[in-house]
Amino acid sequence: MKQQIIKIGNISLKVEVALTKEEQEKGLKNRNTLPDNQGMLFSYPDEKFREFWMKNTAIPLSIAFIDKDKKITEIVDMEPYNEKTIKSKSQAKWALEVNKGWFKKNNISVGDKIILGKSKINIKILTESDPKIGTGKKPKGSGRRLYTDENPKDTVSVKFSTVSDIRDTFSKASFKSKSHKRQSQIINLVHQRVRAAYRNAKDPKVKARLKKAYDYAKKRKEASKKKTKKLNNQRKKGK
Repeated sequence: MKQQIIKIGNISLKVEVALTKEEQEKGLKNRNTLPDNQGMLFSYPDEKFREFWMKNTAIPLSIAFIDKDKKITEIVDMEPYNEKTIKSKSQAKWALEVNKGWFKKNNISVGDKIILGKSKINIKILTESDPKIGTGKKPKGSGRRLYTDENPKDTVSVKFSTVSDIRDTFSKASFKSKSHKRQSQIINLVHQRVRAAYRNAKDPKVKARLKKAYDYAKKRKEASKKKTKKLNNQRKKGK
């Protein structure tokens, strides 16, 4: 699970970010403690009414539901092992779990806004069955060698849940400053991720949104391949 620093007013908080369904289902279950000024941020692709419970959770927690404008709309205390469902009263794009009483202790209340830190997602996304860095072998499910020999510090923040997200990613200075070869790898990564998300989506509205993103990523991939071919032909002619 990736980590980042968020701020609420003048208060900084180190959070683990639960992005995938598996990470969100696991949450803070089966843990005995949560360090002070640390928490878990549940991040979702859209606003919906959210539900939480405390099954197999030993730590007393407070949860804040946060809307798309990053404003806290509700704070609820939750008791250990209580399997009663906590439902948000309004739609939320994020939910933040901390030690019980942390919000009150730090004078944080409904209406306050959170500031999300700029954390970079390394574009080397490898699974447990993928080869080790430097081997030059293909990652599982990839038709070509991607990311295994890249510099871990060479990163670009990648978003792909909407067409706008993808355009934002490809318009970043950190993307434009890369070589064409590196840009092609990032484009391929985005194409792979949005394709997987589209195929796995169950909600019709989410699937429709991801289909548009997938089609756009596919067009960018084809354009990148054409440019690669053109550059290769130019190099051959120059020899």
